[in-house]
Amino acid sequence: MAELRRWAFAAFHTALLVALGVWAIHLGGAVGDLLRGLDTAVGLGIYGLLWGIGWSVTGRALAAAPPASARMRSLVAHGALYGAVTAVAFLLALVLVGGPLLVLRQGLSASALLLVASTGAAAATVVGALIGALFGTVDGLLARTGAALARPTAADEPGN
Repeated sequence: MAELRRWAFAAFHTALLVALGVWAIHLGGAVGDLLRGLDTAVGLGIYGLLWGIGWSVTGRALAAAPPASARMRSLVAHGALYGAVTAVAFLLALVLVGGPLLVLRQGLSASALLLVASTGAAAATVVGALIGALFGTVDGLLARTGAALARPTAADEPGN
């Protein structure tokens, strides 16, 4: 059951982040430009990277603060911590994979890439912590609702 919960929360987090990201880009009017420059393999690779990092970190977060039983304060705190870890890991993975391509093909200097990575890591820490705290809260509410709905009632007991 724990592994199913891990998969479900990781998939939920990743899908929601991607959907909200595309929606935000759409509101800015740049979704057409973004999608023209993005092929299926790159899109799936980025989604898979985010999902893989999310799956790994979600397992640690669920072990540290089980959403059905931990106090809400603990869920928010662990959500913030692991949200920050997810965001920074995702950014650094993108920089490590895409950075050399930008340096070699686009002429970006290595020092500019390092500046973007360090500034981005600071921003990713804050944004990831905020999103993680929100996810910790939502995960706790969803897990507790599921546990309450799955609780046997008097009508479910034998002899009734």
